[in-house]
Amino acid sequence: MPISFNPLTGDFDLTGGAAGPPGPPGQGVPVGGTAGQVLSKIDATNYNTQWVTSSGSGTVTSVGLVAPTGFTVSGSPVTASGNLTFSFDTGYSLPTNASQTSWNTAFTQTRQWDGGTTGLVAATGRTSLGLGSLATQSGTFSGTSSGTNTGDQFTVTTASTLLGRGSAGGAGAAQEISLGSGLSMSGTTLSVSAGGGNVSSSGTPAAGQATEWVTASTIQGVAVTGTGDYVKGTGPLIDAARVSTNAAVTAGTNAQGQGLLTSDYNIITTAAANPSGVTLPTATVGRSVTVVNRGANSVNVYPATGANINALAANAGIALPVGAMLEFMAETTTAWESTATPISTGVSGLGAAVATFLATPTTANFAAAVTGETGTGAVVFGTAPAISAMTVSTAATVTAGTNAQGQGLLTSDLNVITTAANNPSGVTLPTATAGRRITVVNRGANIINVYPATGASIDGQAANALLSLGVNARLDFTASSATAWFSTRQDATSISVLSGAGTGVITALGVATGTAGAFTVNGGALGTPSSGTLTSCSGLPLSTGVTGNLPVANLNSGTSASATTFWRGDGTWATPAGGGGGGGDAFRWFGAADFIPRTTAGCGVNSDETTTNRVNRDLLLFDAATQEHAQIWFAWPTGWNTFSATFIWKYSSGSGNCVWGAQARLYSDNTAQDTAFGTAVTVTDNGLGTAIHHESAATAAITPGGTVADGRPCVLQVYRDAANGSDTLSVDAELIGVILTKVT
Repeated sequence: MPISFNPLTGDFDLTGGAAGPPGPPGQGVPVGGTAGQVLSKIDATNYNTQWVTSSGSGTVTSVGLVAPTGFTVSGSPVTASGNLTFSFDTGYSLPTNASQTSWNTAFTQTRQWDGGTTGLVAATGRTSLGLGSLATQSGTFSGTSSGTNTGDQFTVTTASTLLGRGSAGGAGAAQEISLGSGLSMSGTTLSVSAGGGNVSSSGTPAAGQATEWVTASTIQGVAVTGTGDYVKGTGPLIDAARVSTNAAVTAGTNAQGQGLLTSDYNIITTAAANPSGVTLPTATVGRSVTVVNRGANSVNVYPATGANINALAANAGIALPVGAMLEFMAETTTAWESTATPISTGVSGLGAAVATFLATPTTANFAAAVTGETGTGAVVFGTAPAISAMTVSTAATVTAGTNAQGQGLLTSDLNVITTAANNPSGVTLPTATAGRRITVVNRGANIINVYPATGASIDGQAANALLSLGVNARLDFTASSATAWFSTRQDATSISVLSGAGTGVITALGVATGTAGAFTVNGGALGTPSSGTLTSCSGLPLSTGVTGNLPVANLNSGTSASATTFWRGDGTWATPAGGGGGGGDAFRWFGAADFIPRTTAGCGVNSDETTTNRVNRDLLLFDAATQEHAQIWFAWPTGWNTFSATFIWKYSSGSGNCVWGAQARLYSDNTAQDTAFGTAVTVTDNGLGTAIHHESAATAAITPGGTVADGRPCVLQVYRDAANGSDTLSVDAELIGVILTKVT
């Protein structure tokens, strides 16, 4: 059992031993399955299960009911739950049980009237017909001959005609009903002659007949819409005809059969793919279909399978750009013609050879279509072109302006400055575009300062900074972006390309520079310049050549220099050892045994040793899934304001990276201890392998909460940021210790 000593309380702390090994894994539940499925045994083998879809009661997708004639159904189909309700259709009913006997009697009498097995007796039959008794009648009549009965009750006039009742009630002569035009009577059958009852096949319809057809709302059960005259099939005059419209068509993927068009006028509002696809309906001769593309991408319009458009190959589509409209007319059941205009023959007003180029955009066709071009060869694009004998724009008589940005604007690729009246004068490069090249030659009488356009830079200098161009000198400028130029200016490493200089001058210029009133001699005596900066001299006597105090910035750039530090022999600033508050050194080491796991969300503790050389280590164990913490109290070192933390750690299995964090809090007398820490700072360290010593990079400067003062109590909290996306180590990170390094 690990034992640790708490230096603040003087107590020994006992902590529990390491956790025991995990038990063997169980069978678990099979992966997969979808909502509503259950786990079912496959056979008698233990744990041999699978996800299945349960059968039995539950909701339904769609159940419908079709009723026979005389009934109607409501609530059909049932898509989830509900009832199907039967009702009688208009004009239909069934007898009740109380009336069933009456219905049976009526049925029997009907059979008697129709010549059933039991006929009506004469008296009953005559009474029912209103003819009185047989004794009051005299004479006979036949349905196949004409004659008049003596009782003058009715007269049979002509065989095979219709008879009507006499005008005086039941008495009087029978009246013949004549058949109108278009009707005929043959025996006992009334039929319609050629042309129909009220509609004649020729001539003028009787008064009112045409009006009845025009104003009808249904004809033979078919609903009639619209107003006006009826139209024949050839050459009709139709006013304000209407077509079927679909104003919100969604195009599918770019394939035949996608985005089926079902209306005469189709407005595509959604075209997600680029290009998308729609498909015309099966062609019927004379059908017209209009397609408008209001989607976000181009749409290919395909015919139905086996058909073609504009005599193209079968099933080939035709492009419909965004915002465009095409009309399609079916000339056969497999051929559509569209209003797509062939660019080569259907567009007028194009220049010579332009249509040919638009249809076949080759370099040769392009050259034939354009006029006023210069040069020959293939069309050139912006990336890595091969250009032969290129001609650039030239301005051979540029006048430089005053020495200011915006003066002497350069507008050509090659600019020869012939007039530079001021000393120095000024010229300004054009607005940069990536890849543009500008050449400037100074043939004027004075030095010229070359400025970039406002906001741009040259050779990485500050924005708007100039570059000098001597008399008879030349500079080339190339734009790397819209705000950056780079020039062919020579620096000390490339000045050797100059020619005509005396022996040793080029070398001297590369290693030494002078100022106004001074000069440089290579290989000779320096002389006594009035002023200058020594560079690359062989020696400088401190007793006679140096006066005043050496600036602190000249020693390690002044890093860590302060009133309490000194310059060490190893070339660093350091605080003298032995200062109050636990030492004034620049480093503090805290091992794992010095820390206390936090009571809430604290880390685990352990110790181990290496296998071969038996190196022992106290360890703090930080979980891979939960953020855990450990803390230590110490006296704040003299001269410290901020510090960084370096984490010494390892891991025993797995792989991945670990994110460590640290924060601190200083306390003064009579302040609450339950006070927030300073801002936490983290560092990510890459895993290098198991049993490997890991030292993280130092964190950025950590500023403790509270007021900094030498020797004040400080609590340091360290943790593993397990929730950080950069922390990928799936096992415990084992912390050996932390090195604190003074920053300021």
